[in-house]
Amino acid sequence: MKKIFYLQRFLVAVFFILLVAKTHAQDTCKTAYAEAEKAFQIKDYPQVITILKDKINTCKYSNDLKLNALQMLNESYLATGDTLEAKKDSCTLIFLQAERAFEQKDYKLAIELLKNHVNTCEYTNLIKLKAAKILAVSVNKIEDLNLYEEEIIIDSCQLAYVEANKAFTNGDYKLVIDLLKDRTNACDYSRETKLQILKLLSASYSEMDEIEAAEKQTYKFIKKSPEYELQSIDDKQFINNFNKFKIRPNWAFGMDLIVMNSEINVQKKYKILNTDTYELNYSNKKSYVLNIVIIKHLSKRIFSSSEFTNYNVRFSKNYSYGENLDYVFNESFFVLKVSEAVGLKILRYKNLSFNFIAGGYGYYIQNLDLDQEVEGEKVDLDYDFQKMRMPGNGGIVYGMLINYKHQRFNFRIQTKRSRDFFSHNIANQRYMYPDLNIKYFYVDDDILFSMQELTFGVAFNIFYKVKHKYHK
Repeated sequence: MKKIFYLQRFLVAVFFILLVAKTHAQDTCKTAYAEAEKAFQIKDYPQVITILKDKINTCKYSNDLKLNALQMLNESYLATGDTLEAKKDSCTLIFLQAERAFEQKDYKLAIELLKNHVNTCEYTNLIKLKAAKILAVSVNKIEDLNLYEEEIIIDSCQLAYVEANKAFTNGDYKLVIDLLKDRTNACDYSRETKLQILKLLSASYSEMDEIEAAEKQTYKFIKKSPEYELQSIDDKQFINNFNKFKIRPNWAFGMDLIVMNSEINVQKKYKILNTDTYELNYSNKKSYVLNIVIIKHLSKRIFSSSEFTNYNVRFSKNYSYGENLDYVFNESFFVLKVSEAVGLKILRYKNLSFNFIAGGYGYYIQNLDLDQEVEGEKVDLDYDFQKMRMPGNGGIVYGMLINYKHQRFNFRIQTKRSRDFFSHNIANQRYMYPDLNIKYFYVDDDILFSMQELTFGVAFNIFYKVKHKYHK
């Protein structure tokens, strides 16, 4: 019991000692302030500096007294020519004035005080964060942002973002919203920072039970980063909001390299008049072309693709007449081709899919060129062969597509086969080639073109469809 009694007496003594020391310190601070005020009135600036330069940081003055003390100290430094110290105290004075204006809800004055000093003054990190909070909240409170230059808002952007992260960690979700609301457009943040801000806002609105606002911020996030994959470090509220949406590509644009092998299908052969020895033999050449592809995703498994191709078809036909004469006709034409096909995903493994495609196409012959060789020597043709050929054609196409998806990119390998509907030659214009040596004519066979294509390409998803799972 005695030990407890002595301990109690000791604690009471310590308490009274601390109380006396605090009272003495307060009296000392008040005395110092009064002496500095008297020295300032008689323009004894060195004495003001001597009294206040240490007391300004050690004494716990009220805001009004501290502002007055800083103002006296600042003017004293200027009067004695110490501009460096004057600048330091001026920055502190401005911050305190802005803080008081903010507490009094004079947001315009708070912005005016801090707009040119938040980055130029050498504030401590703590004061910088407080200044960022004051600027960010004040700007959001002002309806007419045009009253202030854009750089004023940007000056505080990064500091506001840092302060918002700190507030989110401390569970102050209302402050997060106040700091970051509407700032993704007003601030020149990087793309990654904007995405992090949308995450913070989504989670903060959810914590405040503002579900509609939370889903709106999540929707903005998905539109900016539709290929985002949730991570374990993401906030659970953001994860819940993210999982409320269905996301799929809508449109994609790309290019393909096609190795094209044209095949000539002879439907009907014709013999030269008055002889049984005439027969045409055909040969063709491969083509390597580029095409443009536009893909529209109709559903999760079905898509349509439009392809635009400009390529050259080249083939030769030859026959021997008698024992000494070999005739060769070389024909080439440029084609502008438009294909439309529908694809169906039949198998998918992670990012790899196997698709069946089928559709149709049409093409227009742009330039037609034909020359004749006799025994290896070119011979000019003196007749209009343009009217002997169909100006265009159409057909069906089908094949298989292997697609590997990586973020927004689709790497594609496909094999396709196509076949024309109509003969390349016009039926009533067959009797057009006069022989160079005899009076007879020969006629073209009925031929159809088919194509075997091997395609390597890449397509980029440019638009996405984002839909809420539970309501429109």
